[in-house]
Order: sequence, then C-alpha cells, then structure tokens
Amino acid sequence: MLSSVTLITLKKSGTSTLVANLGGQAMSPKFWEITRRIHHNVEIALAAILFAFVIYLTIFVIPKIPEIQAQFARVRAQEISAENAWLCENLNIKRGTDKYGQCLLHVGQFRLRAEKRVYDENDW
Repeated sequence: MLSSVTLITLKKSGTSTLVANLGGQAMSPKFWEITRRIHHNVEIALAAILFAFVIYLTIFVIPKIPEIQAQFARVRAQEISAENAWLCENLNIKRGTDKYGQCLLHVGQFRLRAEKRVYDENDW
C-alpha cells in the first residue's frame, strides 16, 4: 500500500525524482515513463473528443436552432389554444357561437397580460 510520496533532489545532477515510500523502495524510472505516456495519451483522447463534439455542434445542432425554436413556439401556441378552448367549454359556452369567440378573446387577453406581468417581474 502506498503510504507517502516525497520529492528527492539529487545533488550531483540537480534533477528531482518522486519516490514512494514502499518500505525503502523507490519507483523505477520506467514506471514514471509509462505513467507519463498514459497521461499524455489520455489528454490527446480527451482533446480529440472535445474537438469532435465542437464540430458536431457546429455542423448539426447550431444551424437547426431557429427551426427547433419555431417548432417549440408552434407547439406552445397549440397548447395555449387548446387550454383556452377547454376553459370556455368548461364555462358551458358552446363552440361556434359569438359568445365562444368572445370568451376565447377575453381568455387570450387575460393570459397575455398575466404572462407579460410575469415577464416584467423577472429581470432577465
């Protein structure tokens, strides 16, 4: 079990070496060379993955953002329309009548004012 690691500086050569306390045995230079190579290869692999992800975002995701936002806006508008119609129908106003059209307008205006109020209260 590795209990401690110390830095030893050699007086003649001036180089520093990390030594693990393994009952008086030092880690071999070959071990540290293998460790450095593994670390280097892992860094290169992570950089390549990051680069590939950035390329993917640039080519496939970012150009479609306006289309995705428009789709979300259409879905939201349909949901709001269905909610407004549901509210008017729950108030026993029959679909297709003038009163139903008035109800939809009033509910839409109320919702717009409420959403504006919430938006204004949140300092974006």
